[in-house]
Amino acid sequence: MISSDTNKSKIPGRKEVEWTGKCYGYIRIAPKSQANDGPSLDEQTKMITAQSQLSKLKIIRIFSDDGISGLTMDDRPSLVELLKTAERGDTVMVFALDRLTKTSDDAITIIYNFLTRGCRIYMIEEKFDSSNKSCRSVLEFIETLARLKVGTIPSQVKIALSSNQEKKHSIGRPPYGWKLANGPGSDLVEVPEEQEIRTRIRNLREGTGVGVDANDGKELSYDAIAKVFVKEGIPPPRKSKEWHPAAIRRCYLQETPVWDRGVNSKPK
Repeated sequence: MISSDTNKSKIPGRKEVEWTGKCYGYIRIAPKSQANDGPSLDEQTKMITAQSQLSKLKIIRIFSDDGISGLTMDDRPSLVELLKTAERGDTVMVFALDRLTKTSDDAITIIYNFLTRGCRIYMIEEKFDSSNKSCRSVLEFIETLARLKVGTIPSQVKIALSSNQEKKHSIGRPPYGWKLANGPGSDLVEVPEEQEIRTRIRNLREGTGVGVDANDGKELSYDAIAKVFVKEGIPPPRKSKEWHPAAIRRCYLQETPVWDRGVNSKPK
């Protein structure tokens, strides 16, 4: 059960968080073509409402994605909005993990995003409460997986670059900021516009921006940067409808050029 008090609680590796008592729910069902996909939206809503009342939490809103697959984070507007809305000290409640996602990669990304922003996550079916001390080892493991996940794309780029040198073909999809010069089998080249966005992300995150990004030297959160980009209408990464905090975080942590990580020759 979620503790109803507002005592300060520590999550491993982060500052103390004072819980607000506010709760945001998230419910989802797959397209009708996918039968037996778990409880209906109404059933999920009833269970989240009952659990929040039992835990003396105030439901602010329940976000719903109706008829959308859990195999991708794309095309799930309510999940993206929830990622932007939940703030430090808030509780995010779902019936089960598979309502958030059905892939391990997205599970790591979503959970890590909430945790690093100081949110509490509660999954009714799994009886998982991220504020519970017994869950700390799980949270530490998720953080480790998240750091490993961040490092996979640069590794793929190194493989692609080495393959270009030796076999003249590339492997995997280039990360944000690069593209294949002439389609499959060609060299990786930088995309100037995307490289500028990567630089802006670093400056906004570290409070080192100038001009419109100066912000009085204040460091912006991933969520705040995503909102800036959405407001400015900056095109999001490929296959995404708009910028969200997880995408900003990936770009920021991958900011170091891949050719400084052991690759002998950098992209043209």
